[in-house]
Amino acid sequence: MRRPIFALLIVSLALLACNLTSSPSTPTPLPRPTQPTIIFVTATPPRFTPFPTVGPAPVTNIPCVPQTSWPLYTVQSGDTVANIASRTGTTIDVLVSANCLTNPSLITVGQALRVPRLPTQPTATTNFGGSPAIGQIVIQPATAGTGGGFVVPLGTVTVYATGVANATVVTFYILPTGTFNPIIIGRDDRLQDGAAVPWVVSDASLNVQIYAVATNSINQNAQTIPVQVTAQQQVPAPTIGTLSITPSSVDPVTPNTLILPLAPVTISVTGVQNAAKVEFYFVSTAIAGSQPIKLGEALNPVNTAGIVWNTSTMGVTGTGLVWAVARNSAGQSATTASTPVNIR
Repeated sequence: MRRPIFALLIVSLALLACNLTSSPSTPTPLPRPTQPTIIFVTATPPRFTPFPTVGPAPVTNIPCVPQTSWPLYTVQSGDTVANIASRTGTTIDVLVSANCLTNPSLITVGQALRVPRLPTQPTATTNFGGSPAIGQIVIQPATAGTGGGFVVPLGTVTVYATGVANATVVTFYILPTGTFNPIIIGRDDRLQDGAAVPWVVSDASLNVQIYAVATNSINQNAQTIPVQVTAQQQVPAPTIGTLSITPSSVDPVTPNTLILPLAPVTISVTGVQNAAKVEFYFVSTAIAGSQPIKLGEALNPVNTAGIVWNTSTMGVTGTGLVWAVARNSAGQSATTASTPVNIR
């Protein structure tokens, strides 16, 4: 019994010795709690797109265009836009728009206004001589222009007014294109010999309307229909040099005369400038009363010009004269000296 207890004691001591000699084990640290991360959620308000602001449409300035197809009326003393509109069968608004008036209350005596028809003149009970009358404009010298107007040369022309009656004075006006400010070019108060004034045209680019107003002793008026007037474009005058004929020979009896055969010959000229054509002529001096014969013409000549003339087809022999004429587009001409010839 004593032996087992002793053995157990020895085993216990051995275990105790092992525990005393071994190094103590390092304890495992407990996990340290971490600080929790706090996330704050901020609510983002929704983004709103504002509605577009609806406002008035932008104003576009449209340039005013005068009613140039209407006749012109010259404002007289006592006229207003209202009474002119009434006398021409229209309204104030239409008259203002047709003349691009910025202030309908401001019109001046002598101002030109476009009206749908020329107004009637107010009747005056004291007008014993009758209302004035006037016909139309005539200009001399001038050529006919487009639309019944005139083309005038540079220099002095005369402007007439026809059909003047019951008037003491006639005033002539020009109105430059695109304006409403007429310019007086003259007055005639001696109407016994008709109404007319001289007018000096000095602008080659002239483009105006011209009209006349007849006025009586109580300031009543009558007006012509305006007509368009432009200046004639200046064209340089043509020039021409000397004339020659080949084949030909000098007449020994009269050295200034060329003897021409009964055969084709060439007539030519030199020194031709500013000409649209050159015309060639012959007239017989052997037959009394002979008229010039046009032999032919050369178009658009440059310095020289010529034609072929078959003398055998003329049926004329004997003496005669040959010459040439250069003409431009304005009707101006230049002529060579006549060359005596003898066809035989």
